[in-house]
Amino acid sequence: MTDLYLGPGCRAALPGDAVELDAQIWMRPSPVWDHRVIRHGDGRAVILGERRALEAFWDDVMAMLGRGHTHALSSIPGVHSGIFWHKGQPGWIWWRDRFGRIPWQHRSRPALAASTDPEIIAGLSHNEAPNPFRMSDFLAGGFASDRADFARNVERLRPGEVASITRDEPITLGGWWRARAGAHLPVPSSPRRRAEIADALRAHLLPGARTLEEPGTWLALSGGLDSATLLGLSPQPSRTRSLTLALDPGELQRAGELARAMGARWEPLSIDARWPLRHPPHHLSAAGWGPHAHPDLGWFPAALCELRSRLQEPLATLVTGHGADDALWIPPRVWLSERVARGATNDLLQAARHLGPAPLLAAALGALTDGLGLRSFREHVRPPAPPAPAWLRALPLTTPAISAPVAFRFSHFRAARLHTWNWEMIMRSLARIARQANLRLLTPFLDAAVWDLSLELTPEELVEGGRQKAPLRRLGHRLPTPVRRRPKLGSFDALVERGLADRELNRALRLMVDSQLARHRIIDEANFHHALADYLARPAAGPPWRGSWEIWRTLAAELWLQNHRRWATANST
Repeated sequence: MTDLYLGPGCRAALPGDAVELDAQIWMRPSPVWDHRVIRHGDGRAVILGERRALEAFWDDVMAMLGRGHTHALSSIPGVHSGIFWHKGQPGWIWWRDRFGRIPWQHRSRPALAASTDPEIIAGLSHNEAPNPFRMSDFLAGGFASDRADFARNVERLRPGEVASITRDEPITLGGWWRARAGAHLPVPSSPRRRAEIADALRAHLLPGARTLEEPGTWLALSGGLDSATLLGLSPQPSRTRSLTLALDPGELQRAGELARAMGARWEPLSIDARWPLRHPPHHLSAAGWGPHAHPDLGWFPAALCELRSRLQEPLATLVTGHGADDALWIPPRVWLSERVARGATNDLLQAARHLGPAPLLAAALGALTDGLGLRSFREHVRPPAPPAPAWLRALPLTTPAISAPVAFRFSHFRAARLHTWNWEMIMRSLARIARQANLRLLTPFLDAAVWDLSLELTPEELVEGGRQKAPLRRLGHRLPTPVRRRPKLGSFDALVERGLADRELNRALRLMVDSQLARHRIIDEANFHHALADYLARPAAGPPWRGSWEIWRTLAAELWLQNHRRWATANST
């Protein structure tokens, strides 16, 4: 992945293959991700992004950037990151795309250092103490949306943000992305409207699906609806190359059946499904990224290396369905609240048969609270929720409730989610997979046009006949009927639990001896050991234990803290 380096503070830690573009601006080019250097008058810019962005006409945007109008960036789709400056003048503007595909971190003391390479910032920050508030939020699920990173004196640039600085002035932060007119304003639903939504979604996803025709491009096929839709939209599904990680026998079977039904080439990839934290040296060399947040990070790079070893062709690009859930899936409680508010009796009766009366009563109470204008009062007097997980000492950060119609609240939630640390860690995991496997990672659902469309959708348009992601099911006419009708499957708890073999649990117990999280007073060590004991005592058969994901985050944070301490000591000697 092409990396950018900005500011005098970067000079001491630059990699040997970095190329100087101008005073205090460097780039490390990579064949995996495209870039373009633009010159317009005295304005200069280096752009990272998709091919359509690099081939676009930039003169007008460069002129606008020269006058400080950063919102002009929203006029060119597919821009992921970049730096703008005036040649021979102090001051820079740098930005991050709306979804945060490429990480941007900066530190302003003792000298400005900003980069898309987290390891450079980590190297410059080895004397900085870990940030306990960031660690607490990570353990609680990452719902905070602040900028402070895992090391003190380091901040991230949030998705959709732009930063600028001139000589001897502090960094100015703002947003460059603007939603198109009509976003956040749901339109009344109708059969014609639903058909228009499906047609628009098809048009927005087609450019990403067309990349499946390119040499060296593979589709990560899970057997679910998201990746299946991309396969169905491919111009020639029978010539599409697809792969599936053997994480779950049922998922592997569904993916194989789908690939055979569509005539696609399919490669199942065996993996070592044990606990993905089994390689501490790997995490020791990745201190700047934060804790190892997502299980995929432990499995994807090794699986892709295995595939490359037996291929007689390149593996240059991986297309995934990441982002579809965030854009097109609605929590059932939100859908129920909207149906109660609209008095949709038939839908509620069907829901009662599947869910029971308790969820409906909760939704009715919420609708009554909204109707009486008491939501803000209720949130004010409601007692604070206990820390989650139970062994966390500090209360997690919360976001005030939004007093607005349920459909608007949900669209606001979807837009605001992109600033949360939960989303940040997902994007960092994807970026790390791309770096380790040395490939381009394309996510067609993370597209500005797709997201703008999703912000206009009402809960009624997202669920039809009791099935989620109704717009996707409408445009999947090429897919087998069982795929289009399949309910949402999969659970992070089940995914993590498959990696918790007895040997790995024993390793987890050893890891928590002399816990750094406890030393920093982030967790209650006794409570955590009780939770582990409960986990060990549970029956082997049965549904996934709902604390598996919380245990995963705690162990990942502990390993990161221990490695951060060793890494800081090694770099200071």
